[in-house]
Amino acid sequence: MQIRGLSQFIADVRAASTAEAERTRIVSELQHIRRKISSGKTAKSKSSYECRKVVAKLLFIYILGYDIDFGLEEMISLVKMPGFSEKHIGYLAISLLYRGNEKVQHDIMPVVVADLHSPHEYLTALALNYASQHDNISTLSQDYLDLVYQLMVSPTSSPSVAKKATLCMASYFRKDPQRFIEHVDFADRVERVCAVFVGSSLGIATALVALIREIAYHSPETLKPVFYRQTLQKLGEVFYEKDERSSEYAYYGVPAPWLVTKLCGLLCSLRMDVSSVSQSDSDEKMASKLCEDILVFCLRDIENVEYNSSADSPLQHMHARTMVLIAACKLAQQLSLFEQHKELNEEVLDYVKQQLDSTGTTNPTGSRAPSNYNATSQSPNQRYFALELLKYVPVMDDMEVPAILLGFLKDRDVSVRALILDVLYACTTPQNVEYICSELLDVLAAADLQTRPPMIAQLAAMIEKFTFNAEWFFDTCLTLLVIGGNSVEDSLWQRLVQTVVDNETIQNYAIEKIYDTLKTSKNAKNSRAFVCAAGYILGEFAYMFRGDILDLIAALQDTVDSTNAPALNYSGTTGSSGQTSGAGASYTALVAGSGAQSTGVLLTTYFKIAAWFPDVRPDVADILEVYASSMDQDTQQRAIEYIRMLAPENQDMLNCMTVRRPVAGNTVQNTNVTGQLMSPASTGALGTSGTPSNAVAANITGSTGLATLPLHVGRATLPRNFSQSSLSATSTGASTAPAGPFGTPTSQNPRSPVVSSSPTSPMHLSSNWEFGFKRMLTEKSAVLYQDALLQIGCIVSFHKNEGTLTLHLKNISAYHLTSIAVTITNPVSDQILQVRQVSSIGTSLSEGQSTSQTIKVVALQPFAVTPTCRISYFAGVMCECTFKLPIVLEKFLTPTPISSDQFSQRWAQLGSDLEFSKKFLNISVSRAQKSVLDDEELITGMGYSVVRDAVAAPALCAAGILHTSVGGMFGCLLLLEPDATGKNYTVTVRSTQNRLVSVILVNNVARAYNL
Repeated sequence: MQIRGLSQFIADVRAASTAEAERTRIVSELQHIRRKISSGKTAKSKSSYECRKVVAKLLFIYILGYDIDFGLEEMISLVKMPGFSEKHIGYLAISLLYRGNEKVQHDIMPVVVADLHSPHEYLTALALNYASQHDNISTLSQDYLDLVYQLMVSPTSSPSVAKKATLCMASYFRKDPQRFIEHVDFADRVERVCAVFVGSSLGIATALVALIREIAYHSPETLKPVFYRQTLQKLGEVFYEKDERSSEYAYYGVPAPWLVTKLCGLLCSLRMDVSSVSQSDSDEKMASKLCEDILVFCLRDIENVEYNSSADSPLQHMHARTMVLIAACKLAQQLSLFEQHKELNEEVLDYVKQQLDSTGTTNPTGSRAPSNYNATSQSPNQRYFALELLKYVPVMDDMEVPAILLGFLKDRDVSVRALILDVLYACTTPQNVEYICSELLDVLAAADLQTRPPMIAQLAAMIEKFTFNAEWFFDTCLTLLVIGGNSVEDSLWQRLVQTVVDNETIQNYAIEKIYDTLKTSKNAKNSRAFVCAAGYILGEFAYMFRGDILDLIAALQDTVDSTNAPALNYSGTTGSSGQTSGAGASYTALVAGSGAQSTGVLLTTYFKIAAWFPDVRPDVADILEVYASSMDQDTQQRAIEYIRMLAPENQDMLNCMTVRRPVAGNTVQNTNVTGQLMSPASTGALGTSGTPSNAVAANITGSTGLATLPLHVGRATLPRNFSQSSLSATSTGASTAPAGPFGTPTSQNPRSPVVSSSPTSPMHLSSNWEFGFKRMLTEKSAVLYQDALLQIGCIVSFHKNEGTLTLHLKNISAYHLTSIAVTITNPVSDQILQVRQVSSIGTSLSEGQSTSQTIKVVALQPFAVTPTCRISYFAGVMCECTFKLPIVLEKFLTPTPISSDQFSQRWAQLGSDLEFSKKFLNISVSRAQKSVLDDEELITGMGYSVVRDAVAAPALCAAGILHTSVGGMFGCLLLLEPDATGKNYTVTVRSTQNRLVSVILVNNVARAYNL
């Protein structure tokens, strides 16, 4: 029934010509409503019509953005009325105006429970809609939650009620999963939910998938392995059986696209936890066949008589088909389907190219020129879907795909431009990285300020990950600094400098390249990052310049606009002709164009060059005199200190401060770039130089050289502008703490990611890696590593000499993480241990999102060193974390149950020749941490079978068989003997064939107690 007055009120508000007129009309109406409410009538005595009219007007006013602080009594009155329209408006008003108000929710809960018991399904559905919006699940009683559960699984519930109850329960579980997991009947209820899912209609199954995915994420062990097969069968029913594909669930020729998409996602979630997946070959074949059929259906035009409505709406059919195709590609990626069927991979790529087809001409290499791409040829949705597909499909060596993708950097749709960077990063390979980086640099030169930061971040990640040549790395980074300008983060130029400092073979090339850039580039003076990098490298290695130093000064003068320099009223830089000398003009101009940070870097550069070239000391001294009166306190003090040291009477001190020091080498925490360039396999053949390089104390992080001089003015000291970099070692040879993701040293925040380049060395591991690693020594799933930004969960499954690790990366910060890269380092050869990544990982994570990386492991021989994992990502600055993977020799142990007599007999047979013993301290007890309370639980978790009723009690005996594919099998017997205090232990292992196995196993047990 239409409400009189409401339509007129809405028309009056919409007809208001100004904001003031609208406000006046609304204030007048609010006053009228207040008078009606306070007229003496109670809410119970008012008719339902009057209450609905009042509440509807308040709702409309609230939606317009005005605060409402009255009318609650009328809303509750509407909820208590038996009619549908009254309850509908009442529930809607309370959920909008009083959401999060626990007192109101508590008062209305009896009405909600009564409606849930109502025989009318429309009332029950309204109550479930309202109840699903509860934010604080802890205030809900267990009886109420049981009622919602019964409505969900009861066979008497109508489909509408069952679906809404399922979505309500999924909302509750998502907000507080621990409360449900801790319920005594949780496992039984999960089994019941799975049973309902298998036998339910497509509508109920679509709702149940949301709940089951939450269960699979938070408590995967409760899902039985058989459920994986049942999910496959459900997907097969939807896709194959025509009787299931009723017109109600077919969307423009695509059978139940929402359910198919969710089922593919559920299968991906189940496969992330191997304990929830049955290991039978038949299931894998069924999954591969089903996924392949879905891909073929989506890729090819199918004449479907039953669903011919797609011909009338081709765009909707295309969108539904592409949505299913993306979900199927995610599943195919986990099944390694594209590796098994190359023709299917090519077919998907052809489909993507068709959707991204350009009308431009081809370049000489045969690929389409991005500059000629006609971005208007397809709808934005089709372009976005096609780009999303490329994140899950191997591009291999197809150079045409990157060429087409680069054209979308100028797309008119902002969502496409944001996605294209992640897709380009995923498609980058060592074969096409040079071409992609070159094209991105060309696009960056003309990019707007909003697009520059993410593009620079992706370029930096590509350069770092796919570095193949030292000179190419330096050239590309230097070009990025010049083109990027002030949008470049400090971490990028600091990494470039660190790489040059630590590698002697590239230092001469770096000086010459910077010299050429100064002569030819017109944008160099506008880039603060380039000024800092050039100043640091020139000051450090100017003595290597092969030409005349005056030519280098002239290049600086020609590049930098000297008209921006401050007026110089001194004679030291003026020759007999009255013209300013090259040194004075160029140096001053370079400083004039820089900011506070780069000013400090360049003043230090002048000091170092003056130390190397005594002939230019008068010119440098005159320049420093100008900045000795600077308004900036740091600049002023720095200039004064340098002037004092350049004085003739301080020559001895100057010689002491400019003594050459060895390169940083392994005393600094290098980046991954340095690690790649220092490897023998790199093209540049860079290695740690044994020849000392100049390391003036002025450029050293944390240096105490100039800090000891009695020249301090105020609070500033020389190393101030270098406090956020870890470019070289201190004067004592120790390295400073690397910068965290927001510029803070990791020593101040142990949860911050650590920048490291040598993952094989323990000194480069992140500070808190031990806690998760220790748990994973005895468990199958746990949080392996966590810092302030990223949480990394790990699930392992080992069978004989093979194993699978799945790393789950979750963004636990409020920042958007991009350029995510996972690098696995195997410290031993592939003839001993094979480690390979079998799936690609998402390159970006928004807040709360997660992605996964699967790793396959095969043990060929016994090994003692653990592989490491390095994860780099961009969160405002480039961040990294490095930790050990839980791949130890014990993971390949199979428990061997034996009796105590058999243990004693075999122990004697092996003898002491194959024995290794070690005493160690249970460090968790000494540190008052949570100690290992159950030795049996720890030894069992490491893969042994504990011998029951052993005669050696209280010592613990255990046995296991170690499996390797080449070295064979090793029988292992373990004896763990604690003392009376439980602090000192002795562990002894005897193994067949090889005593080395005993040594490794003993050390791993001791490490489990000492981490």
